[in-house]
Amino acid sequence: MRERLHHLAAVEALHNENGPEFARWADTRLDRWLVDWSLRNGKEKTARKIAEDKDIDVRLLPGR
Repeated sequence: MRERLHHLAAVEALHNENGPEFARWADTRLDRWLVDWSLRNGKEKTARKIAEDKDIDVRLLPGR
């Protein structure tokens, strides 16, 4: 949970919503949302694949 809160707080430090930093932040946010959605809908393999492909901490997934 701490990692996710740090990620959400990081957007406040960005100065330009059109810059590459914001685009990377938004992409990571979307990836995490997709992992969460997949888990909530019983698609653990999909969640694990997205997390591994996008280098999201897989320790947060069930079974780790």
